[in-house]
This record gives sequence, C-alpha cells and structure tokens, in this order.
Amino acid sequence: MNKIYEHSKDVHVKNYVVYGKTGDKKLYYEPEYKTQVSKADMEDAFLKGLLLIDDGTNKLTPVAMTAATVTTVKAGSTAVESTVWNAATT
Repeated sequence: MNKIYEHSKDVHVKNYVVYGKTGDKKLYYEPEYKTQVSKADMEDAFLKGLLLIDDGTNKLTPVAMTAATVTTVKAGSTAVESTVWNAATT
C-alpha cells in the first residue's frame, strides 16, 4: 500500500480550484485561461482529493485520473455525461 502525505503547503487547504475551458477541454490555473495546469500539479491535487474543476457553470470533482487527464461526470439532460480534462504534459 502506498501512502500519500500532505505537506506543509497543504495545511488548511480545502481545495485547489482549476478552470476547465469547455472549448478545448484543458485545465488552466486562472479563469482567463492563460496558463495550462501542469501534469504534476494536477496529479498532486487529485491524489490528495483536493482537485476541484470550475468549468464556468459547474464545480466538478474528478472521479478518475490517467496520464495527464482527469475525468469528471455530471447529470446531463437525458444521461450522465463525462468529460476528460487535459493537463499540460511538459
């Protein structure tokens, strides 16, 4: 079993909010969509259960992570919809 430890930078942090641009499905640090979130930052926040994605309409909690992506789900008009969000790979 691997353990994931919080660090001093995580003390009193409830969530790390990143911004998902629905047009390109990428994650950004700021709501103006200027700097794409790094894979390392996305992975760190996800593994600690602190990642929250704001897509401009909804606040979404990712349910899965693979490589440089996380997946969120939300209720659609007729079914559950999933979205795969991408972090920067470099």
